[in-house]
Amino acid sequence: MSSQPVSAGPVPVPIDAESVTPKDRPKPNKPLPTDRISVGRQLDILRAYAAASGNGTKPATLAEVSEIMKMSALTVGLAHPFLAGVGLIQRAGTAAYTVSSEAVGFLKAYEWDRETASHKLGPLLRSAWFGAALLPRLSFGAIEEKAAIGVLAEASSAPPDYEKEIRMVMEFMVAGGLIQREGGQVRLRPVAATVAEPIPAPAIIAKTEETREKESTVSSTKLNTSVQSSPGKFSLNISVEVDMVEFATWRPERIQAFFRGVAEVLAAKADVEKGGAGS
Repeated sequence: MSSQPVSAGPVPVPIDAESVTPKDRPKPNKPLPTDRISVGRQLDILRAYAAASGNGTKPATLAEVSEIMKMSALTVGLAHPFLAGVGLIQRAGTAAYTVSSEAVGFLKAYEWDRETASHKLGPLLRSAWFGAALLPRLSFGAIEEKAAIGVLAEASSAPPDYEKEIRMVMEFMVAGGLIQREGGQVRLRPVAATVAEPIPAPAIIAKTEETREKESTVSSTKLNTSVQSSPGKFSLNISVEVDMVEFATWRPERIQAFFRGVAEVLAAKADVEKGGAGS
C-alpha cells in the first residue's frame, strides 16, 4: 500500500513592506507642517533661525540652529518644508537659510510679550495659501471647526489621513493672531479698530487762529449795563459774563484791550442815557 504525500496547503508568499502602502497615495499640493514637531517647537525653530541670522543680517546655518535648539539637524530639517513654503525662511545655499522680516519681528517682540509675539507673523501667514482659503469664509461669520478643516483640506488637496497636519495649520493661524478656536468653532480674531483724528487743512487752521479771539468774544462774553438816574444821584450797574475756559486762553494785552473797550462803551452809554434823562 503506497502512501500519498500530505499537502501542507499553499506556500505563503513573502510580503514586501513597501507594497502595503501604495506608492501612488495622494499627497497634498500645498506645504503642511510636520506632525513630528509641535507647532510651539516649530515656532522656536523659527526664532532660532532669526537669532542665528543676526536679526536677518546674514544666512543662518542648520548646524547653528541645531545647536541653539539642542535638537538633531535631521529633526530641525523636518520643519523646513513648511517654514520655507510659506516664506518664513528661504534657502540660501547648502543647509543655510535667510529669514523674513516677520521672523525677525517675532524674535524681537518675544523679548517683550511671549503671548502675542507670534502675531508679528500674521501678515505673512495671511497671504499664505491657507489664509487665502479660510479667511474669506470666516469674514461672513464663525464656522464649525470640521467645516474649516474641510476648506483647508480642499485647498491643499489633502486626503483624510492628513487631518492632523491640517489642524496644525490652524494652530499656526491662531499663533499668527488671525483666528480663534473655541467651542468647536473657528472665527476671525477681532482686531481693535483705530479711528484717526481728522486733521484740518492748514488754511483752515490759519483762519481759526486769526479769528478765534474775535469770534470767542462775541460768542462767549456777555456785557449788560443799566443806568439809573434820580435827582442828585447817578447809578451805574455793570454785569460781565465770560466763559472761564475761554478767559483762561486770553493774553494779558487782550484782557487790557477788553476792559479798555468796556470803559469806552460805558462812558458813551452813560452820556447818552444821562442826556436823555436830563431832557
